[in-house]
Amino acid sequence: FEDTILALWIWESLRLMKGVAQHQAEQQLLHEAIEREVADHLESVKQENIKYKQIQASLQKSEAKFRSLSDSSPTGVFQTDAIGRWVYCNSQWLEISGLPFEGSVNEGWLNAIHPEDKGTLIDRMTKAMADKRTIEHEFRLSQPDGQIRWVSCHAAPIGYDTADGDELAGYVGTIT
Repeated sequence: FEDTILALWIWESLRLMKGVAQHQAEQQLLHEAIEREVADHLESVKQENIKYKQIQASLQKSEAKFRSLSDSSPTGVFQTDAIGRWVYCNSQWLEISGLPFEGSVNEGWLNAIHPEDKGTLIDRMTKAMADKRTIEHEFRLSQPDGQIRWVSCHAAPIGYDTADGDELAGYVGTIT
C-alpha cells in the first residue's frame, strides 16, 4: 500500500514538475519574443531619430541659405505665417522702414505703413490670403524720422501638400 502511495506521489510530482517546466519554457519563449520586439522598436526609434536629426540639419542649412540670400538682396524681403503675421524680415526692410526687427515681426510692420494706406493694404492682403493668390500693391511707408517713401510690394503664397489638399503656410514677399 505504501508503495502505491509513494508511486502516486512520485507520479504527481513528476506531472507537476513537467507542468512547471512547460510553464517556464513558455515564459522563456514569451520573454525572448518580447525582448526581440523591444529591440526592434528601439532600433526603429533610433533610425527615426537619425532621420529627424538629418532633416533638422538640412532644414537649418536651408534656412541659413535663405537668410544669407535675403540679406544680400537689395530689396526688402519678408515672410509671414498662415494668418499674415511676419515671422522674418531682412536687413533691407529694416533700413527701408526704419523699424527694428522686433518692431517689424508679428504685426509690428503695420506701424511703418502710412495711416491713409493701411486700411486698403490690409483689405487687399486679407482678400488675397483668403484666395491664396499673389499680392501686388503700392503704398507709402512713414519712417520714424518723418520721411514718407513710396514702395511696391509683391508677395506670393507658400503652400504645402496635405491629405486635404494644398494648405497655406504663409507668404514670402519683397518690398522695393
